[in-house]
This record gives sequence, structure tokens and C-alpha cells, in this order.
Amino acid sequence: MNWRFSLFLVLLFGLLVAFSLAPWNEFLCKQPLVVDLLKQNNNDGAIGCFEFWFNRYQTFLAAIIAFCTALVAFRPAFAQLAELRKQNSQGEFNNIKFRSVEISEAKDYFFKLSSGIEIANRKAQDLIAQHPSWGLSPEKVVRFLSAKDKFDADIPGIEKTIVAIPSDIGSFVLRKNLIDIAYKFGHITGRVRTRLDEAGATATSHASLQAAVENARNDLLRIDDLNDEWRKAGQAYFDALIREELRMEAAMIDAHRRAFG
Repeated sequence: MNWRFSLFLVLLFGLLVAFSLAPWNEFLCKQPLVVDLLKQNNNDGAIGCFEFWFNRYQTFLAAIIAFCTALVAFRPAFAQLAELRKQNSQGEFNNIKFRSVEISEAKDYFFKLSSGIEIANRKAQDLIAQHPSWGLSPEKVVRFLSAKDKFDADIPGIEKTIVAIPSDIGSFVLRKNLIDIAYKFGHITGRVRTRLDEAGATATSHASLQAAVENARNDLLRIDDLNDEWRKAGQAYFDALIREELRMEAAMIDAHRRAFG
């Protein structure tokens, strides 16, 4: 039994005691009006001081009892509603927490893929910028192929990890552009790799390697253009991630306060 219900019972008992003691109360039972009414046989039906006062205030008493009963009866409903609100707040907090983790993973992956694109592009441009006297060294080819392998290992998770931001409509277009640029980058660097493989990338003949690079010059220049496109679209996407991250932090604080007090 909780304290509220106990208080309700005490109040009812107090009312019962008060009206039970009324006949012995000088102020209540010795009033001229009460004495005169009790002397009459055709009064309102009261046969004693207690019944007189009870009949006079029974509607008021019934209202008090009904009100107290309603409070006791509705308390479980109020408690259940409060618990439901708390559960909803906890669910909202968990959703926001999951979304924050998703945004953090998107940032980490974006940095990793941006680094891979930048390095692969730098190694690709090194293939073109050979010394006129020394020609192209096989080491440059190996470094490009290594950067290409690193990019190929990172790109499979792009569609899952580069997420759109519901609160930023423009992020849906940015996400699509980034994915398209990354796939084009992978396709064109793959074509360059095929040409180098066909020329014998591990061979020591500078002439054969230079010929392969010249045949792939347009693709190598296109790789540089795609790197610039990734930077521009990536900066806008990264700014959107930062805004969403700040919004999630504020929402998480509010949800935690409502869910856990």
C-alpha cells in the first residue's frame, strides 16, 4: 500500500470520526436553528443532530469521496502514461545515439576514402611527370599500383557508409555525386592499371612503360579532374556531416534528460 492510498483512507476515517462526534459538539448541536428543527415532528426527516448535519452536507461529502476515489483510481493510469513517455524518450535517445554513431562512421570512412583518392591521384600524376632524361622508373608504377590496391580495398563500403542526412535535402544529391565520382575514379584507375599490366609493369624497360603511360595520358589527366571533383563535393558533404553531428549532440542531451532525468 503506497502513501497516497493510505492518506486517502485516513481522510475518510477522519470524516467519519468528525460526523460521529457531531452530536457531542456544543457548537453544532446547540445552535437555536438546529434545536428548533429537531423539536418539530414535520422537519426534514432528521431524528438527531448527526443525521441533521449529515443530510445537510451529504452531497458535499459524496463529491469529496468521489473525487478522492477518482484520484486513487486514475493514479495507475497516470503512472502508466508517465512510464510510456519515459520508454518513448529512451527509444528516441537510443535512435539518436545510433544515428550519431552512423554519422561518426561516415566521417571516418570519408576521411579514409578521401586520403586513398588523393594518394592514388598523386601517384598517377607522378607517372606523367617523369624526368626527360631519366624516363619513367618502374618504382613509380609500383607505387601507383599499391595506391590503386588500397583504394580498391576501401571502396566496397561506400554505399553503406556514405549516408544521406534526412535533415539536409542537399546531402542526398551530394551522396550520389560522391558515389558516382568514386566509381568513376575506380574505373579509370583500373583502365590505367590494365594498360600498365599489358606493357609489363614489372619489366625494366623504360620505353615500354613510357609508351603505356602515354597511351593512358588522357585517363591520368581525368583522374586528376575526378580528384578535384571529389574535393569540392566532399567538402560540402563534410560540412553537412558536421552540422548533423552538432544537431545530434544537442538532441541526445535533450533526449537523455527526458529519458533518465
